[in-house]
Amino acid sequence: MACGYAQIFGVDFDETYSPVIRLTSLRLLFAIAAQLGLIIHQMDVDTAFLHADIQEEIYIKPPEGMLLPEGMNCFRLKKALYGLKQSPREWYNNMNAFLLSIHFKRLYGEACLYYREDDDDHTICIISLYVDDILIAGNTLAIVQRVKNQLNNQYDMKDLGVVRHILGCEIKHELHSGTSYLTQYQYTKKAIEKFFGNDLKPCDTPFDSSIILSKSMSPNVIEENEEMQKTPFEKQLER
Repeated sequence: MACGYAQIFGVDFDETYSPVIRLTSLRLLFAIAAQLGLIIHQMDVDTAFLHADIQEEIYIKPPEGMLLPEGMNCFRLKKALYGLKQSPREWYNNMNAFLLSIHFKRLYGEACLYYREDDDDHTICIISLYVDDILIAGNTLAIVQRVKNQLNNQYDMKDLGVVRHILGCEIKHELHSGTSYLTQYQYTKKAIEKFFGNDLKPCDTPFDSSIILSKSMSPNVIEENEEMQKTPFEKQLER
C-alpha cells in the first residue's frame, strides 16, 4: 500500500476524480437487458490499479532488507499502486482507452456505460464499469464470450459467469420471462442484525406513521450532541 497521505497536490498528483456507474444507470441496464433479452455476465479485474501507468514522476523507497546496486537508493514508480490518490483515475483512463480501442462507444450522460453494435452479425454488447467490477450484456452468448476474451487478453480477469451479485444487490435475471429482479435482502438483513440484533419481530409498519418529526426534536444541548455522535446514523449523515 502506497502512502497516499504523504502526497502533495501539484507535486506528485493532480486530478483524482474517477467515475463509477450510478445505481440508477445500473437498474436501467437490467431493464434494457430484460426488454431485449440480453445475457449478462460479470467479470472482475485482478489488482486492477496495477495495470495503469501513472503520469507523475514519483520515487519510492525499497522494501526494508532489499539489497540495491551501489549508488541506487530508490525506485521510480511506473504503475498505479493501491493507496496513491491518482490510482483510481489512472485505472479508469486505462480501461476507457482500451474499450474505445476495441470499438466501444461511451454514453455521453454516463461515463461508465459503453455499447457496441455490429451490423455484420447483428450483435449488440453493453459494458458497465464500477472500478474493477464489469458487467457484460449481449444479445448472444458468442458476443459476450468474444468481449470476455478481449478483456482477458488485456488484463488479468476473473470470469464470474452469469451475474448473481453486484454492489450489494442480488440479481435474478430470467431470459424466458423477460424479467429481472434486484433485491438487497442479505444487505438489509445484515444492517438490521448489526444495529438491532436478531430478536426483532416483523410487522407491516415498523415505524409509527402517526409520529411527525420536527426540527425541535433535534439535539439542543452539548450533552445531547455528544450522545448523538455515538449513533452510527448520525455519522453517516455527517459524511
